[in-house]
Amino acid sequence: MKFWLVIFFEAVFFPFLYLINEVKNRMSSAQIRDGKTVEVSNEKIEHLVFEVHEWAGYPVERTKQIKSNLPSFRCGLKNQLENLTEFDRIYRENRHVSYHLTISDYTTSYQELLDKSNLPLSKFEVKKVSNKGMDLAGYAYVVKNKISAQSNELIFLINSSVSGNYANRLNDYILAFEKNPNLGLIGVSYCTTINQSLIKNNFTPHLQSFFLIGRSNVLHQLVKSNVDVFPGEFETNKFGIIRFGEVLLTSKVIDLGYDVGVVEPHGELVIFPKGKGFDNGYNAWKLSFGDRRLTNGTPNQVHAINATSEINSIT
Repeated sequence: MKFWLVIFFEAVFFPFLYLINEVKNRMSSAQIRDGKTVEVSNEKIEHLVFEVHEWAGYPVERTKQIKSNLPSFRCGLKNQLENLTEFDRIYRENRHVSYHLTISDYTTSYQELLDKSNLPLSKFEVKKVSNKGMDLAGYAYVVKNKISAQSNELIFLINSSVSGNYANRLNDYILAFEKNPNLGLIGVSYCTTINQSLIKNNFTPHLQSFFLIGRSNVLHQLVKSNVDVFPGEFETNKFGIIRFGEVLLTSKVIDLGYDVGVVEPHGELVIFPKGKGFDNGYNAWKLSFGDRRLTNGTPNQVHAINATSEINSIT
């Protein structure tokens, strides 16, 4: 209902809202800062929390196609569990690590499927969750129940649509947080607009939720500031999950004063611009526009961070 009320509002005020966005998009942008400074100690990451979410309607191995004119790719629960098991073997170092698997629409038949699949589940705490919010319901459970408010803890939020081998890339993401104390949230793909809107000229860059890494203290603050609700966790409309989940997740972290970044396919970690007043950062944006999965050539992959490059802001 909330989603359709927003669409109704957009329809009624369409000319005004469209004009407002045009004005914002024509503002002259430099790298924009909103004046906030968040103090985060530059300390070693001591604790890692891995959360994998799966819908029980999927097989443990599957293929996914983002769009009919793009090639499909292999993914599934098995891929995620094997990657994290391999990471645990080769990169654990002295950090404390915990593993969680949340499953929505869990049934007895799905339990039988898991039992027969010979998946590496021994390290994972398995929890049944509601399918409201889809992946975000699983993320919400772990964020609200399994993380601390410490800045030296990272949480990885992963759904089963991530493709490829990435176990040997995760340590570089951890190091990126250690090197950049104001970094609050990282993803590997983004969209620059709310596609679930009638106002198509909106500029609203946000990370896509299939693979995210955040500081636990940042997500802890986010939930507290959002009336103890993780963005999107109670949404039942798929479009609403994106609009009130993915989009809000990114904007809330930025509003708290932290940096949000995306790792591009060539390995550059790029920080989103922070808007100020009417200037929304449109003219400061130098990456591709639209849904990045459609143009990066390797949709839903975890890209390796280029160790020789420093963190970059969009300028």
